[in-house]
Amino acid sequence: MMRKFFFGLLIVLLLLIVGIWIFFSVRAEKSLDAQVHKESDALIQISVDRLLGEIATNAVMHPFTYFGKDTSGQSEDEVVKRIKIWQSGWSVPARLIFFSTPEDSAVFYSLQKINNAQRFRAFALQSLGIHVDSLLDPTDLSYLVSKDKRIALLSNERNFILSVGTSTSDRRERMQHLLTNENGDLVNMSAIAGTDFLATKSDILYNNLHDSTRLKVDFQNGKIQVEGLLYSTLWRANAKARKRILHENNILNVALDADLRPLMQKYQSTLANFKIPVDTLQRYFGGYIDMQWKQGGVVQTDTIIAYEMDENFEMTEKKELREELVPNLQITVKASPHLASYLPEKIFYKFTKKIKADMIGLATSADFGLQEQLVDNDAYFSFVMQNMKNEKLLLDGLSLPEYIHRIELDATYVAPNASSIWGQVIFTQSQIHSMYQLIR
Repeated sequence: MMRKFFFGLLIVLLLLIVGIWIFFSVRAEKSLDAQVHKESDALIQISVDRLLGEIATNAVMHPFTYFGKDTSGQSEDEVVKRIKIWQSGWSVPARLIFFSTPEDSAVFYSLQKINNAQRFRAFALQSLGIHVDSLLDPTDLSYLVSKDKRIALLSNERNFILSVGTSTSDRRERMQHLLTNENGDLVNMSAIAGTDFLATKSDILYNNLHDSTRLKVDFQNGKIQVEGLLYSTLWRANAKARKRILHENNILNVALDADLRPLMQKYQSTLANFKIPVDTLQRYFGGYIDMQWKQGGVVQTDTIIAYEMDENFEMTEKKELREELVPNLQITVKASPHLASYLPEKIFYKFTKKIKADMIGLATSADFGLQEQLVDNDAYFSFVMQNMKNEKLLLDGLSLPEYIHRIELDATYVAPNASSIWGQVIFTQSQIHSMYQLIR
């Protein structure tokens, strides 16, 4: 009897496993029908089912983290009324596909299906942080825009198109053409994407269809891993990279050893605003630069000049010394010494200049060492930033969230305009899935 019971249970489990496998296989196959522009510049693939499977597995291993969440700090509206993704009215595919086009390469679009228009509109307003921009819309289309205008959503009763980008310009007309596909510009993804792109197993995959740049992002337990091949004509990597020895305990270490003349040429008007002549910079810049953000602060003293009126109603000048605690920053550039005269003495903070051989140093500290020796290094570009809990002088835009411990990124030479990219983001909770730590 017991044997029959276990045999029956085994059959049920096998049928369940096969059923789940068929379900996700069908979803994966249907996701190949995603519509993209026939002249797409680049494609981004987000593997929804893969990510959900990873998070579900991690949740089984750490149930108290996932299901014992403290909601005491949330309002009643956040806890009770938040719309769940499965109630959103959106037919979430196995993988999301975004595409960019030559007309606006800084913006990525994704065409998606709706199974309940009313539910989806409520979900979009609540969860995507966007406000209504179409209350007087005379058409049957609904156009929603984020407050910073970098996210826009246009929908009808059956479909919606989402756009995400750095541009803040109005995209409605462009999105309407894509949503209605009046010109027949949309085709199945499989018509333009290579088999490698379709078969690559990764949480997020970026593929430039013109220069073959490909980047993979995988969300793992406790970290995010990045790797790929990057092509660019804006710089030429140094095949025999060098680097100064930077202290490992610094909050930020950045080093670059590459020919930046193409980049300087492209942004010569921007450099001209800082009164830096591009031809001089191209001729005398030695190709190496690094930046350190060291622990502890630096006290800088500024003279503040104010004017006040005396008893005879005459304006008198008054000087006041003001002390300010600023980050301990040091920038070192390999260049001809005479370029130091072009560097301003104040960029956000006051910088002291030092010159040693062909190295120019700038630092917020008046007393700093300048080591000119470069040693061989595998990577021509390296970036390391650590979240130092005792550091109180975090720069705006550079501070890290508490759940991130460290960020690393390296680029190594493959060809003059091709680089191998590797990086990782390390989280404070090493056993918990990184995507969950980001969104919770």
